[in-house]
Amino acid sequence: KRVVILCREEPVAAKVAARLELMDVTITLLPAEDTLKQRKAIVTAFEKSTGPAVLVASDPALAGLSLAKAAQAVIHLDLPWSPVAVKQRTATYLPGDGTGPTVELRLLCSGTP
Repeated sequence: KRVVILCREEPVAAKVAARLELMDVTITLLPAEDTLKQRKAIVTAFEKSTGPAVLVASDPALAGLSLAKAAQAVIHLDLPWSPVAVKQRTATYLPGDGTGPTVELRLLCSGTP
């Protein structure tokens, strides 16, 4: 299965990707500083992966992209601060026809805003 992990900030995404490198799975970090064309190429390659794979992306890295075909599961490692921002993030991977990921997880920690 292909899994997308979404984070608010680039440093968090980089740390998550580095920790996941210890697993026996293909890990792809989507860098926010890459051009849109480069990021689209990374997402396309991820979508074509055949084995277990994880794409880690920050909100800035998602700008201009659609992840609608990218994964069977999406994990929100940290949620945006507003419900509107959550809906915008969700719109990047859930197509209008409702055929998006089969699993969506939103991880929250007690004591966080």
